[in-house]
Amino acid sequence: LQQPIPLQDNGEKLQQERLDNLMPSMPDGLENSIKEIITLLLPDGCPDVHLTAEAVGMSTRTFQRHLGKIGNSYSHLLKQTRMQLAAQRLSDTTIPINEIAASLGYRNPANFTRAFQCKTGVSPQHYRTLVQNSL
Repeated sequence: LQQPIPLQDNGEKLQQERLDNLMPSMPDGLENSIKEIITLLLPDGCPDVHLTAEAVGMSTRTFQRHLGKIGNSYSHLLKQTRMQLAAQRLSDTTIPINEIAASLGYRNPANFTRAFQCKTGVSPQHYRTLVQNSL
C-alpha cells in the first residue's frame, strides 16, 4: 500500500515485468539437464523442441522463453550437444563413423560429415586421426 501507483505510459514495461515474475526462474543447471535429455533422445532420431520441452516438464513456449532469457536457443543446444558427443565418440572409440552419425540422430552419414566439417574444419575421419596421433 505504501508503494506508488505506476503511471500508464510505461504499461508495456510493467506488463513484461509481471510476465517475468509469473514465469518461474530457470533452475541452475537446466542447460546441462537439457543436454542430457537430448543425449538420451538422440538415438531415436533428432529430438524436436516439443519433445524435449515435454521431457523437461514445460510447455514449448515456456521452454523457449527460459532459453531466451539466458541467451540461448534449442537449436543451438542441440547442435552443440551433437558436436560434443561426436568429438567424444570419435576420440574415445573405434565405432564406425556411420554408426556415430546414426547414434547422434543423423539419418544420413553425409549430413553428419558435412555438419562436423562445417563446425570443426576437418572431416570426422581426419579429426579421429588427428586425435589418435596426438596421444
